[in-house]
Formats: sequence, C-alpha cells, structure tokens
Amino acid sequence: QAGAGRGLGPGTQTYVRANRRRRRDEDWNCARLFLQACRFLEDNARRDNFFLWVDCFDPHEPWDAPPQFVRMYDDTPGYDGTIDPRMFAARNASGLTEPMRRRIAACYAAKVSWVDRWLGALLDALEQTRLAPRTAIVLTSDHGTKVGEAGRFGKGYPVLPEQEGHTPFFVSAPDAGAGRCDAIVQPQDLYATVAALAG
Repeated sequence: QAGAGRGLGPGTQTYVRANRRRRRDEDWNCARLFLQACRFLEDNARRDNFFLWVDCFDPHEPWDAPPQFVRMYDDTPGYDGTIDPRMFAARNASGLTEPMRRRIAACYAAKVSWVDRWLGALLDALEQTRLAPRTAIVLTSDHGTKVGEAGRFGKGYPVLPEQEGHTPFFVSAPDAGAGRCDAIVQPQDLYATVAALAG
C-alpha cells in the first residue's frame, strides 16, 4: 500500500517490506523453509546417508502468524486476527493494558502453533518418504522467552530466568527406545550427540 511503513521504526519497516506480498500460508518464511526441507527429503529418499540441518528463526519476534492461528488464542469479539507489527516494538512499554498483554501472549502462542504445524509437515514427509524408521532427529532451540512473566515479553538482561534458559532438546533415533533425562545439556553437546548418532 502507498505509505506503508511510515512512522515505523527501522526494524518494523524492514519487516513490512519483507512480508508485504504474503497471500497464502505457504508464503510465510517458516512455511517456505519447511517446504524446502520436505523437498530435500523427497530428493534424497533413496540415499543411504544424508544430513539435513533445518535452522528455523521462528518462533521469534515479531510473533506474527496467520490470522486463523492468532484467533485460536485471541477470541476477542470483532477481532479478525490481523497483527499490527508495531506492537512488538512496544511490547515492554510501560502502561500496557491487560488486553494488550493478552493479545501479545496470544500472538506468541499462535506463532508456536504455526511453527509446530510446519514441523509436523516435515515429520509427515519423513513418513511419506519412508525415511522415518532409519533417520535420527535432533530438535533443540537457542533460548526460550518470557511471555508476560514479571511483566516482560521476550528475552532480556541482566538475569537469565527459567523461561529463557530452559530449552527443548529432543532426540529420536532408530531403535533407541523412549525416556527422559534430567541431565543439563549445553550447546557444545549437540555436535557430539549428532556425531555419535552417525557412528
């Protein structure tokens, strides 16, 4: 639209420019990434060995997801699920009302569900290509985030609270069984884990 981006900060202007042509669910960055990863699996389904690293920026600010996902968590009468990206720049401003806080938290939940939907598409592709029974999967994250705890959204300093430091680390490997471990895992463990899985 003419004038789109006026009065916005540089980060928000970049966001608006990068996303202004989204029309279908498949146009969103997260969807495009996972669809490309699915194509990689299809192209390599007959290989004996392959390594695929899928580095998804999401869920990350701005917590934008398609309107139907936002409406799953924000059913305010009359709200269509459209997101104003300026709210992420102001997410920790003083004076946010409780409805504003609820909307921001709903956007985070929607973004997580959106990523989960496309991660599911990748897992489906593993099944459809018959790679699942012979493929190890490692899923992790760089950090967590605060979603309104102590009145804050996102990550921040100087304290590293549980919400930011406790991240997922899931490993699925052929014939590995199931279980849970309460050991502390750090980023430097990732390479050793993958190398061990690969033999």
